[in-house]
Amino acid sequence: MILKKISLSTILLFCFTITTFSQENLNKKTDGISFLKDQSKLNIQFNYEGMLIVDKPEGTFLTEKQNEKNAKEPGAGDRWFIAWQHNKTDDFPRRFKVLFNKYIAKKPLRAVSDSTVEYTLIIKTLKMDPSLYSGGGHNAHADLEFLFVKTTEPEKILCKLRLKEVQGSAGFASFDEGLRMQECYAVAGRLIAKYIIKNAYKKSRVNKNI
Repeated sequence: MILKKISLSTILLFCFTITTFSQENLNKKTDGISFLKDQSKLNIQFNYEGMLIVDKPEGTFLTEKQNEKNAKEPGAGDRWFIAWQHNKTDDFPRRFKVLFNKYIAKKPLRAVSDSTVEYTLIIKTLKMDPSLYSGGGHNAHADLEFLFVKTTEPEKILCKLRLKEVQGSAGFASFDEGLRMQECYAVAGRLIAKYIIKNAYKKSRVNKNI
C-alpha cells in the first residue's frame, strides 16, 4: 500500500507544522492578519534582546565560548564571535526572507528591509540551541515570536504568533552551527508565509440568504 511508504519523519514533520503555532490577537476586534492582503511589502525586523542560548543569557554564552576557543587557538574565539554576529545581522534575516518570499510567491506580498512600508513583522528570538556539542548529529532548535505591527506604531501589536522548537538542519554541512541556526529561520519563513496565505487571503463567505 502507498500509505506504508510514508516515513515516520514525514508524519512527525506534519505534526510539527500544525501543533507548534499559537496565535494571540491582542486586540480581539481585529480580523487576524487580513490587513496584509492588500499590501505588497512587509518590513522584516529582527530582535534578539533577552535571547537565551540553551539556558544561558546570550552575553554569558558568548563570553564563555569566545574565551574557550581562544584558549585552544589564539584568535579562534574572536573569529567565531564575529561570525556569530554576522549570522544575526545578515544570515538569519536573509534566510527568513528568501524562504518567505519563495513560498508566498503567488501572492503580491514580499518580505523586505524597508522601514517606510506600512507594516512590520518583528521576529524575536526567545531561545536558541545551536547543538554545539552534537558533533553535527543533531539539529539546531529555536523558539521564536512574531509581532505584526504598524511600522510607525511598533508598540501597538496587531497580531502575535509563536513557534516553538523550530528545527534547523544543514544537511551535509551539519557540522557548521551557523548553517544549522540559519535553517531555523528558513523553516520559520516558510511556515509564516503559509500561515499568512491561509489567514490573510481567505475568501469571505457569501450569505446566500441575501
